[in-house]
Amino acid sequence: RERFKQWHTLSSLSWSHCPPAAGSTQPEARSTHGAAAVSADRAYVFGSSSGQGDLGDLWMLRCDSAATGTASWELVAPTSEHNPTALVMATLSPVS
Repeated sequence: RERFKQWHTLSSLSWSHCPPAAGSTQPEARSTHGAAAVSADRAYVFGSSSGQGDLGDLWMLRCDSAATGTASWELVAPTSEHNPTALVMATLSPVS
């Protein structure tokens, strides 16, 4: 499962390895999740199936390959009392 925790960024048609910072919090391994890149250094991952069942969590990945060469994950908490429904094969689309 470690091979699925590798992240790369594409900048100026060149791939850069952007591993998670040592000791950082990370989402559990998952499949059939929704994901969207919203900028050159930020992407979101939502929902999926895991070994624990269906998930309804939203994670943000920041990849600061230029400054530190590492990535960090942040669990995005809902701003209301309504949590997202657990979804498998969700679609995320960046909106500007």
